[in-house]
Amino acid sequence: MPEKRIFTIIGSSINKEGGIYKSTSPIGAAKKAANQQFKIAPIGTEEIKLMVQEKKSENVNKTFFYRATRKKLENPIERIIISKEGKEVIIKNEWEIKLEKCNVWAHHDKN
Repeated sequence: MPEKRIFTIIGSSINKEGGIYKSTSPIGAAKKAANQQFKIAPIGTEEIKLMVQEKKSENVNKTFFYRATRKKLENPIERIIISKEGKEVIIKNEWEIKLEKCNVWAHHDKN
């Protein structure tokens, strides 16, 4: 299994930066970040642009750009996981988040 890398958000169209996201790929980290950003974004936000940068790497100056969109699922997906305490927890996923690579965008450009 590939080793997980550490990424952070250095720019966002909703002006929320930072955070630590572990993933084997930049797009995996961006998807986790997008999920968090949609939770704090203004109601009705359908698109967020993200600038993702790897930390603790020889490629620290490599920046990845993504456009995240979300739509509400007609039938939410429910999963049961076991918590650290050994209890069953139901996770309900009501949104589908899609990412696509995009070109460089200005930090303050929200289009």
